[in-house]
Amino acid sequence: MEQTQNTTQKLTYKHLSFEERQLIEVWHNKGASNREIGKRLGRYYQTINNELKRGTTTQIKENNKTRQLYFAETGQAKYIENRKRCGANSKLVSAVDFINYACKQIIDFNWSPDAIVGFVTSLRT
Repeated sequence: MEQTQNTTQKLTYKHLSFEERQLIEVWHNKGASNREIGKRLGRYYQTINNELKRGTTTQIKENNKTRQLYFAETGQAKYIENRKRCGANSKLVSAVDFINYACKQIIDFNWSPDAIVGFVTSLRT
């Protein structure tokens, strides 16, 4: 049997855009399932599920009844907040004393950076 169409899709793993979050909000409010939304956007249904968890907030009505609603703005705000915390932390913050020492040696005594590192390393051994 000969296969005439390639059904394999290359996965790209791109982040959701704000426009996609708005579409998720509209379709979710209309009652579409995660799988249906995922098919419309070309995304895995678990991605839609994760986004709905991320952007869902509790809304309190006047009679103290609560309900859970998804808002694209909330999902985008949490996405931006999470992106600020990702990645490696700068090592410069933990080496302020060394940086100040190195600047002083370079400015006052014309030391090279290699000489400073060599001198500091010899003190540790």
